[in-house]
Amino acid sequence: MTSKLAFAVLAAALFAPVARAQEPTLSAADLKKLQGMVQKWFEPWHESRELSPEDKRQRKLQSDAAKEREKVVKEWETRSKKADLLGSMVDLRAIFAQPFSHARINGSGLLKSEKATDRVPAHAVFIPKTYKAEDAPLRAIVVLPGMNGEKWQGAREYFADTWEGTTATENSFFVVADVPEGMDFDPLPDYSQPNGEVVESSRIKQVLLPMGSQLKPLNYDRNRLFLDCGKGNSAFGLRLASYFPYRFAGIVVRDPVALPPEVRLGSLMGLPVLLLASAETKAACDALSKALNDLEGGKCTVLEGKGAYPWKESQPEIEAWIGSQLRPVDRTKLIVEPNSDKFRKVHWANITQADPLLGTAPDKRVRLVVEADRSANRIKVETRGVEQFQLLLNDSIVDLSREFTVDVNGKLFTEKRVRSFSFMTEQLMTAFDPTWIFTAEYSVQVPKAEK
Repeated sequence: MTSKLAFAVLAAALFAPVARAQEPTLSAADLKKLQGMVQKWFEPWHESRELSPEDKRQRKLQSDAAKEREKVVKEWETRSKKADLLGSMVDLRAIFAQPFSHARINGSGLLKSEKATDRVPAHAVFIPKTYKAEDAPLRAIVVLPGMNGEKWQGAREYFADTWEGTTATENSFFVVADVPEGMDFDPLPDYSQPNGEVVESSRIKQVLLPMGSQLKPLNYDRNRLFLDCGKGNSAFGLRLASYFPYRFAGIVVRDPVALPPEVRLGSLMGLPVLLLASAETKAACDALSKALNDLEGGKCTVLEGKGAYPWKESQPEIEAWIGSQLRPVDRTKLIVEPNSDKFRKVHWANITQADPLLGTAPDKRVRLVVEADRSANRIKVETRGVEQFQLLLNDSIVDLSREFTVDVNGKLFTEKRVRSFSFMTEQLMTAFDPTWIFTAEYSVQVPKAEK
């Protein structure tokens, strides 16, 4: 696998919010050398993960990966004698800009249907004809078809009514779900019932399993992954995004509906949302846009749909909106307001122990608010119903070369964390996301409030 230095430099500019405050410590030649060494390590590691334990090649690949890792660690330690590379987010973003190997898949420029398997539901995938695995990563759009009358539109029909023939097909991957007849998305899961979790889990799998199976082998940009929802699943789309807000760069909602009061939107703070409005959906658009923009102004955009649903005539404006969004990995303020006890993570904040949602009054349900101030090297945390939480840290969030202060519900903790190469690469490899760069963590039991 090859990597282009120009792309790495571009990635550093795009992905690092602190780039203006930092200067790279590596020369172009040193950067290129480390990029190549990381790729030689990650390539056998990645290949070994795709094999079953019974495959004899797996042990050889794991041994190769271990040897290449030793070389990287040795080089890293040598270069960090002058300046700690883990403290330079500019260097880290560039070194790990494109570390994974990708299958050399030829794009057809046509939507290709994939039948259901034991693991993955039926769906369709679109790969641009000009796609080359060694080039810069492409944007990806996950499409959940809506209803036409009382029936779900098929993947092919819905794609023709929305994205087919647009300029986005020249530079974007598409994964289009094929919704089985009888599946219902928007109604809230009833977790008081034995099958409540199973029902919601099946809906999630209908979207995320095709997304994972198709995008993992492709060179797609994790900071430009979008979700596009239609009639009958627009409420579910917002709920899904609240479960995994750290995955998406933005959400397109083509048929906004009023959300029940039980659905909390705090976890979506700062996540761009585009609402397509019509006379029938105006009231829902007004309520949603107000709620989302109250969290962070300007993040929810309302666009009057042109023509008829699903608004094919509005595709140029939808494309322009999508083209202007990037996933905010290192946000300085986060709200974690879970809509499920299974999903309590927002970007770099994770609730690890908390009161269950079921049986808890709405105004007492679990909530975590985290705000980092790098200039003061301080993180303020406010909790409700939280017993323990974890924060992933890097030098975009606080200066880890110095002590930092954590204010947990008014109680101050002075902390110092050592940056860890092993921790950073483990996080990145587990997430299979080259932008997921965190060099330390902070975990704490929430102090009991004084009576």
